[in-house]
Amino acid sequence: MLLRNIAISIFALTAFCTSAIAQEKQVGKLYAFGMASSFNDSTVYITDIQEVSGAYVTEKGKKLVNREEYSYQLRDYLKSKGVAYPTCMTSYALEKKDINKKMERIRKKYVEKNNGRYIVVNISQDEFHYKGVSPEEGVVNVDAAAAEEAARKSSMNEKKQKEKVNDKKKTVHKGKP
Repeated sequence: MLLRNIAISIFALTAFCTSAIAQEKQVGKLYAFGMASSFNDSTVYITDIQEVSGAYVTEKGKKLVNREEYSYQLRDYLKSKGVAYPTCMTSYALEKKDINKKMERIRKKYVEKNNGRYIVVNISQDEFHYKGVSPEEGVVNVDAAAAEEAARKSSMNEKKQKEKVNDKKKTVHKGKP
């Protein structure tokens, strides 16, 4: 009975995983803009709406494939311009009217209702332009120093977790004869 339940669970999990794999298709063009800010200051960077060619979207949900790569492009550009720790987001749409609505919401929030809280810097298409990312190129570009630091912190957290487990085992064994 237990083996049957395990077999059914594995089958269901396999079926779920294979159906979750998205099929990508290349679109002729899509429209995108980016926004970035830093927690160190009140500057907000907004790119112009751009036409991006060579981008891929999923067949089913029309989600941008490797969306984070587009945000990394903006992050890398801002870092090259001296912005220390930009937090970036990329918004996209397949239709021009949809991206205009999204841009209008951002502009209302950060430009029109600003009241002097934010310094808004517009990044023109001549300064920065998104490049299409294919599904095969979906490797995250991380600088080596940041990757080393993340790996070091991860290993330290694992060591701390193991020490806590060992301490709990020791206290449990002390209580028993």
